[in-house]
Amino acid sequence: MSEERRVRDPIHGFIRLSGDEADLIETPVFQRLRGIRQLAMANMVYPGALHTRFDHTLGVFHVTSLLCDVFKFSDEDKRLVRLSALVHDLGHGPFSHVSEGALEIFADREKLKDRLKGDNAAKIHELLTQDLLNSDEDLKHLIGGSTISKIISLLSHGYGEPILRSVVSGPLDADKQDYLLRDSYFCGVKYGIFDLQQLHRELQSQEDPTDGKHQLVISEDGVHALEQFVLAKYYLTAQETVRDITKPKNWGIRRKLEQELAEVIQKAGFPLKCCCKDASNFVIVYSYTQKSVRAQSRNDEGPILVRKGSKVTTFEEASTLFQSIDEKMVRPDFALYAPVEHGNPSERRIMENKLIEPILKCLEGFGNGK
Repeated sequence: MSEERRVRDPIHGFIRLSGDEADLIETPVFQRLRGIRQLAMANMVYPGALHTRFDHTLGVFHVTSLLCDVFKFSDEDKRLVRLSALVHDLGHGPFSHVSEGALEIFADREKLKDRLKGDNAAKIHELLTQDLLNSDEDLKHLIGGSTISKIISLLSHGYGEPILRSVVSGPLDADKQDYLLRDSYFCGVKYGIFDLQQLHRELQSQEDPTDGKHQLVISEDGVHALEQFVLAKYYLTAQETVRDITKPKNWGIRRKLEQELAEVIQKAGFPLKCCCKDASNFVIVYSYTQKSVRAQSRNDEGPILVRKGSKVTTFEEASTLFQSIDEKMVRPDFALYAPVEHGNPSERRIMENKLIEPILKCLEGFGNGK
């Protein structure tokens, strides 16, 4: 086993790793994360966004370690949660979340049907993480079979006290806390900044009276710090241009639309520059919806809980600021990418002005089933 190691990180300072954790990082399956950009191709817009899943994972590990101390986990639980943080992203494909759509489209659903039963909302990259944990010999040797089983349980549906999973996967988990600070830093923006230390000071463990198990909550005094965290998440998400591609179930419809738009662009006098026979293969449509900040404050992992005296309520009910926000406000966005050329910004504006009307007409007709 290696000696304890310290890694200097631009976001958190020194990150301390035990000997076995350092050995885990040296494995090929973990080192692979160095080649996966955290924000895919966002560096084309934000040149500094070159950080990887490797350094993000180390950041998640560090925040997880801080939270283990906040909640005074036992040594056994602390080791389990720290290891879970280190391996939670191993299954990510190229370009991080951008490749998830491709994984969903081309995954063999027949082979996965037994693992996606009922209310299992696991993403394909999460299932790949499970497969790597079960199959990689280095991981099995360093972590141990019984601990790997516990990690898989913790990352999927939970293991032991609910608060253990909440630290790694939940509405206030270490992953979100790190990526907000890290993505903001490397993109050179201030949208994702929040007070990490103040947030941690107000986090607490609350016993659920229904089953006696402990869950993660935040004190009433921490609501303002939580507002800052949720707003940071909203503003940073609103600035990202690369999000989930069109849902896999609409793949055929999307392909047809891309073919029609390719024809529209070329008929308008702008040839598509590509090296393949079917130029429409290089036309990409992309749509998504930007929900209100209040709607986004509700996470897939469940509500954020706030302790008010002896009772527990939800963040929405505890925050006066968020009660005043119209959650029905939704902003739809549509993007079109095509390999057309222009010599300068002036030519680009001329091209866009000529294309906007025929593109909108095509979209209107397509939406009406024409």
